[in-house]
Amino acid sequence: MSRPKAQGWCPTAFHPMMSGDGMLLRVRPQFNRLSLDQALGLCKIAEQFGNGLIDFTSRAAVQIRGLTPASFAKAFSALQSLSLVPQTASHEALRGVLLSPEWQENDLTHRLTQALYDRLDELPELPAKFGFAMDTGRQPVLQSCSADIRLETSKDGRLLLIEDGADFGLSVSQDTAISALISLAHRFSKAVRGSKPNTRIKKPTIAAAKCTR
Repeated sequence: MSRPKAQGWCPTAFHPMMSGDGMLLRVRPQFNRLSLDQALGLCKIAEQFGNGLIDFTSRAAVQIRGLTPASFAKAFSALQSLSLVPQTASHEALRGVLLSPEWQENDLTHRLTQALYDRLDELPELPAKFGFAMDTGRQPVLQSCSADIRLETSKDGRLLLIEDGADFGLSVSQDTAISALISLAHRFSKAVRGSKPNTRIKKPTIAAAKCTR
């Protein structure tokens, strides 16, 4: 089987992509975790409506392969019943969030991510492959993972908002972090308006109140 041509957009549950083995559907579980019922349900969906194959991506998404136009609608409905699909396609497109894998219920990473999920409507339209990293455990562990805007814990314990590729970040508090993140996303969106849809952050723009990582 030949390798399908790389696309300039990401498949979602709302917009599957045709691949070499049929339609490919991708979901982004909230908080990068699956419950037991969700994991078993995904296996059943893959076997019943796809070709039985499931992929896990490097950005915490799950892919079901081998769907057909006839089986896609049934698979989508089943994913909705498992609470794996948000209410709107725009919300799903903005849920590209990576979490520090050791997060615990109600810790800083969990609280910040929930606050971001609660404010998705305030984010601008962003490129399909744009992503966020909530790397706020005891020390950052996601620096080698792809993300355009990051929240990290610095060596001296401060919370930093960091653009991809930057050696410095903006010092923020737990109360101001998500507002600052949303503001930075709007600044990026305004700067690249009219550019190619895959544009990512290439030149950091934070210029004030900088702190080393």
